[in-house]
Amino acid sequence: MKSFFCFLLGIFTMFVIILFLNFVGTVESLGLEIYEQPGECVTCKNLKVIQAKDDGTALAVEKDLFSVDNLVMLLINDNGKSYYDGEKILIPRNMCARQVGIYKYVTNNNVNATIPAVRIMLR
Repeated sequence: MKSFFCFLLGIFTMFVIILFLNFVGTVESLGLEIYEQPGECVTCKNLKVIQAKDDGTALAVEKDLFSVDNLVMLLINDNGKSYYDGEKILIPRNMCARQVGIYKYVTNNNVNATIPAVRIMLR
């Protein structure tokens, strides 16, 4: 009876390990790393969505007509709002796009890119 209980415990443990490894693999394949504490404000200007993603996030840039090198960032929204391509995001005066992590992906030109992951938060 004791050996049967150990056998069942071993199967259960293996099942938990397999689930854990599948979860870790999924998170890493997304390329999103979230910091424990939010970082600095990346921009306080308005943003424009250049590509909405299926997971509810969006690639966005600063909407600045005079800048040649606009920073691309991953915009994260925890409030369930869906973004759409070309959407203009107005950041209120007391808020900013605060870096909460980094996002790594491969561009259409097969170039590895790392950009800030941001949330619109209070300054």
